[in-house]
Amino acid sequence: MICLYTGYLLGVLLNGFGILTASKKQQNNNQQSKPMNKESLTNLDSIQEPILKAEPEVKAIIQRVLKLEKDKLYLKTPRNITEDIVNIIKDVIH
Repeated sequence: MICLYTGYLLGVLLNGFGILTASKKQQNNNQQSKPMNKESLTNLDSIQEPILKAEPEVKAIIQRVLKLEKDKLYLKTPRNITEDIVNIIKDVIH
């Protein structure tokens, strides 16, 4: 559950901070409009492709956010994850 929320939040924040380029935004929009089938959900390469092709700043953000999520998994109700993600993005950008 946390990963789904964080993935969505990362997309929104990265778009807001202008890290994703227009072509990547268009590519993301095209991917979202396609219906998901069982094959696309199980194909690990397609899942990792956006991360592998991402810019170095985006990779750094993703790695730090995944570590943050891992550190908060033991909590029954993780708190302040949104603020932590925003701080990570600000640190990487500046």
